[in-house]
Amino acid sequence: MLMIYFIKNRKNKRISEYAVLTLPVIIYYLIISKTAPYLEQRYILPTLPLITIGVVLLVSYYISKISKKQVKLAINIIAVIMVCIIQVYGITTKEPDYLYKGYNEYINLAKEYQNFQFVYVGINGYNHIKNMPEFAIYKESLILNETQLELLKEREVEDTFVVGIKLYLNVDEVLKKVLEYTGSNNYELVLEGRAIGFEANYYLVSKK
Repeated sequence: MLMIYFIKNRKNKRISEYAVLTLPVIIYYLIISKTAPYLEQRYILPTLPLITIGVVLLVSYYISKISKKQVKLAINIIAVIMVCIIQVYGITTKEPDYLYKGYNEYINLAKEYQNFQFVYVGINGYNHIKNMPEFAIYKESLILNETQLELLKEREVEDTFVVGIKLYLNVDEVLKKVLEYTGSNNYELVLEGRAIGFEANYYLVSKK
């Protein structure tokens, strides 16, 4: 409704255009900053195209105010060159980022220990969904919250198994309980996982 008001009652076309472009971004940002459960870039990504358009329009507006054609042409050329330099710099120096980047490490680990049981320790009942591909590779997978570790006493755990512990937990404390409840004595860190969204340490635990 606010956008419709600006469009229908605009006295200054330029101001109304900027209002229609910037107000949704500002309102969206304020809402997301109060409601987003995590501090993640993905929540503000939808605003980046509008911010880019706004900056381009703003620069274009001030360039249009310049009367001398030679100066205007020079500024346009400089702007194009700067954009090209930024793009080339980004392409040549930055590695592309994407969702679930690095997850292949977990898959490779699962293939290496596919004949072992696997215990996955998290904190809730849904974050493990994205780990399903590796769960399907292990001989047997058990998914537990940190409050359910005592259930390991009731499980038939083999002499050697793999355990994955999310890094937002107290890893040392969880590992200590896993050893206690399974009667295990030794462990070895086999993967220090840092893939975004999958951060977890993986250990090879044994009773020998």
